[in-house]
Amino acid sequence: MGVRYFILLLTLPLLAGQTISPGIRLPNIPARDASMLADADSRTYYLYVSGDDSDGVMVYKSKDLANWVGPSSAFKVPDGSWANPAQGVRDPRVYAYRGKYYLFATLCNSDRIIARPPESWRVNTMQGTQIFVSDSPQGPFAVAANGANKPSTPADSVVQGGTLFVEGDLAYTVYAHDWTQIVDATIEATAGSSGVSTAGSCSSCTSRLPAPRASYSRSRMSATRSASNASSYGEPPTSRNGRQKIPCASCAH
Repeated sequence: MGVRYFILLLTLPLLAGQTISPGIRLPNIPARDASMLADADSRTYYLYVSGDDSDGVMVYKSKDLANWVGPSSAFKVPDGSWANPAQGVRDPRVYAYRGKYYLFATLCNSDRIIARPPESWRVNTMQGTQIFVSDSPQGPFAVAANGANKPSTPADSVVQGGTLFVEGDLAYTVYAHDWTQIVDATIEATAGSSGVSTAGSCSSCTSRLPAPRASYSRSRMSATRSASNASSYGEPPTSRNGRQKIPCASCAH
């Protein structure tokens, strides 16, 4: 008995301050803007949740999708960030890529105006997706070494839901350009995701993807390039599979 109590006393400092509760069922998890990572290396599912009333991202983990352990903190908006921590974190999404884990998080700062009428139909404030990196799917996630204190998406755009798309050696950030700025929301992409490791790829391939844009309206969603889009954004060359290709001055991809 004495040995058991001694071992328990040794483990108490390790448990202090943690809010981990084993055996949580999925319907009992308070989740908003949730996303999931199925991590092949650890054979574990990770569920990331956030909300407007939180300045960070919480993570739960499970081996069977039925019983979950958590939550634990995976990310907090860093001190001195361009974003306002009090305005929360939206759309957290984590991806495993080239030995690292990347968190794509949409952040906001309503005190920073980026457009006002007549440039925009309403006053727009700063909102964009920023990329953070960690060695573990549980975090903590931090700004990448080559990252800047600004969104990874265009800073002059109101952005929602940035995600990672990889084709060959090139990583893209795909995101929604929000209707609150341009009325009809569009799906856009930036080649050469800022903050994502591009080892083995061309560092010059970092231009903004011109066209086509997938436009959303109340009546329909269309990925068809209109004449106005073609004239505004040009006609980039296509690859053999018909997908758009970003011309690179240094490597002629």
